[in-house]
Formats: sequence, C-alpha cells, structure tokens
Amino acid sequence: MHLPQAGMHTVTWWDPRALRLRADQDAGLRQQRILAVDDKSGHDAESEREHDAWQKKRAEGIERGGAPTHRVEIVTARSKLGGPVSMLPVAIHKTDVKRDGRPRGKAFGVLVHAVLAEVSLDAGEAEIIAAARSAGRMLGGTENDVKHAALAASAALAHPIMREAAKAEHRRESPILLREADGLIVEGVLDLAYRTIVKEGDGWMIVDFKTDQELTDAKAAYEAQVRLYARAVSEATGLPAEGALLLV
Repeated sequence: MHLPQAGMHTVTWWDPRALRLRADQDAGLRQQRILAVDDKSGHDAESEREHDAWQKKRAEGIERGGAPTHRVEIVTARSKLGGPVSMLPVAIHKTDVKRDGRPRGKAFGVLVHAVLAEVSLDAGEAEIIAAARSAGRMLGGTENDVKHAALAASAALAHPIMREAAKAEHRRESPILLREADGLIVEGVLDLAYRTIVKEGDGWMIVDFKTDQELTDAKAAYEAQVRLYARAVSEATGLPAEGALLLV
C-alpha cells in the first residue's frame, strides 16, 4: 500500500512475480469436477437421462409449434385446383351493356365490384354515378374507367336477377368460411346472396359478378368458385343454395 505525494487516495502495487500468470481458468463448462462421473451416487446417469428426455420433449414441441393449427385457402385459389367441386349447376347471365371499347383487366373489375358493393340494389343514375366517382378516386381510376363502371353497374342493377334480389332478403359482400372433409378451411367474400325459391322450397341464390367480356378458359374456375360459395351458405343456413354468374 502506497500513499501518493498529492491527494488522499491510496495505491496498491502488485508484484507480477507474486501472481500466477497465464493460469488455466477453472470455471464454467471447463470446470471438470462438475462434469466428472460420480460413480458413488449414480446421479450422473440419472441427470443424463433427464437431459435426454428434455431434449426429446423440446424437439417435439418445436415440431408441433411449426405445424399450422389450421390450413386456410381462399376461394379463388381453391377453385383453380380443378376437378368437380359439386354437381350444382351454375346459371350464366349477361347484361346488355355495350362492352366494345370499354376498359379491361383486374383494375376495372375491382372498380365495378366496388360500385356494386356501395349502391343500393334499387339505386338510380345519380347514386350510381356518385358511387363510381368515389370508387374511382379511391382506386385511381380514370374518367373513362369511372364512366364505364357506372354503365356496367347500371346495366347490372337493371338485370332481372338483380331486380329479384332487390325485393328479397339479401346479403352483400359477405365473408364465408367452409370446412372441407380434410380439415382445410376455405374462406372468401361472396358478392351477393338472396333468399329465393330453390327447387320448390325456400333457399338461397348466390350471384357472383364478373366483368369478363366472354367466359373462356376461366369458366370452369368461376363455376367452381360459385359452387364453393353455395356450399358454404347452404351448410351455414341449412337451406339449399343455387349459384349464378352475372357478366356485368
């Protein structure tokens, strides 16, 4: 212990010759005494068994945790798998709107669906145009897109199947869930479902809107999609359901 010439603190000086330098540390996993076999007590074997059992349980838990509790697939993906979904016939209707020269593609289809989802089923021209302009602003549609979307929606609402739906109890943009026999959950949102007379009894009519000019290779997938909607509604309500495609 040394006293400095300035200040009140003390200084301790360790002579390096008195220290054990470069000595192996005897701690942590390098502590051999902890890992040494205890032949007398037999606790080492028991600890190894417990550790092995813990490792096995942990691996099983990780495997279970990595498996999904539910398998979910959207209707559009499920309908493209091919094969018969059911024998339910799907009626195909078409509005009389002029399709030559109007916009095409998914964006236009989304715009038309947005208008039909917003307006009442007995909407007039002013309500339809206002809804088309509002949807066009939200979706980034052009004036031409908005004009033709309003025309498509007007023609759709004038179609007999939509006039029938307007007078009946109906659901629009309704989410559905359908559990398949293999446990797969199919989910989607149907465009329109309304109560009607199905096979001489109370039931549901499921209507799916499509903006395709003509149904070509997509026809089978579209029909399968409507059948899935119809099955989901029928299983949920206990009533029969039929399906229809409306080309708007």
